[in-house]
Amino acid sequence: MLVATLLSSGGAILGTSLYYREACHPRTSDVQLIENVSHIVGIAIERHMNEEALRRSEARKAAILDSALDCIVTIVTRLHHGVQFGRGADLRLPPRQVLASV
Repeated sequence: MLVATLLSSGGAILGTSLYYREACHPRTSDVQLIENVSHIVGIAIERHMNEEALRRSEARKAAILDSALDCIVTIVTRLHHGVQFGRGADLRLPPRQVLASV
């Protein structure tokens, strides 16, 4: 049996192939190998998709802040909040004081 890994031009795993010298049904161990590799590839694909989504989100946030004329207040929970300032924000108080007054 020969196992080949299929890679994209960027090196990402796209799949695997099993080759036998003679026609036969896959053995139980072969099926288990395919299931394990499929699981790992699924994790890698999901991680890549999440990283791409994070990059897009960070780029969008940067674009919003770069064009903002004031500060942007984001309230995440009752205990945690954040203040981010756009380039056009006219700060009359230091950022720490602005954060303390929110």
